[in-house]
Amino acid sequence: MTLRDNAELAIVELPLLESTGQFGLELQSNPKVVRMEAPMLRRVGDLEVENNAMLEHFSAPLLTTVDGEAPTGDASIFMNPALDELTIPALETVVGTLVIANNPRLGAFELAGVVELGSLSVRDNGALERVSLPGVTISSALSILGNQRLQSVAMVDLVELRSDLRVIGNPALSALDLPALTTMGSDDSVNVRQNPALPMCVVDAIVAQLEGFEGHVSTSDNAATCP
Repeated sequence: MTLRDNAELAIVELPLLESTGQFGLELQSNPKVVRMEAPMLRRVGDLEVENNAMLEHFSAPLLTTVDGEAPTGDASIFMNPALDELTIPALETVVGTLVIANNPRLGAFELAGVVELGSLSVRDNGALERVSLPGVTISSALSILGNQRLQSVAMVDLVELRSDLRVIGNPALSALDLPALTTMGSDDSVNVRQNPALPMCVVDAIVAQLEGFEGHVSTSDNAATCP
């Protein structure tokens, strides 16, 4: 289902939609949409909520699964300058990449139920203060980039990354909680840098707990002091 370039559309309500199957749900470039609600939606092939200038509220409270076959299976919440409420509390599975980017008013991103995640990219969200995905155990990659107010990232059950760890340019970040992370590939890299509030001892501890890791490590320009 695609809703794109509708100049006068203001409210989207999908009260009976439960699934789009392997197909996607796309809300893109609708300049006057302020709210979208899909109260019965449980499954989509991919999810794209992008470039909606006035969108304040997106709600799919029963959505559990984003599992389209490649190249779908992604969930992208991108470039929605007015978005301050993202309600997808039941989400469990995103087989592709979950992208939360360029949403300057979004203050929190917590998905306690997610257990399967292809990869995560959180970047350039000016008001975002915390990221929490406590149930994810394996992910392909983790990128946290350029979030000006971000204070904490917590993925306490994350055991394995199958690609790179990138935490770069988050000036307020003081807590990076990855206590279970022990496995990364030999060709992967750890780039945790330019986070001036993040204690270097926290970064060093994450690197030290990686078992047999021989990949590239870059950890410059973090805080020199430790709590």
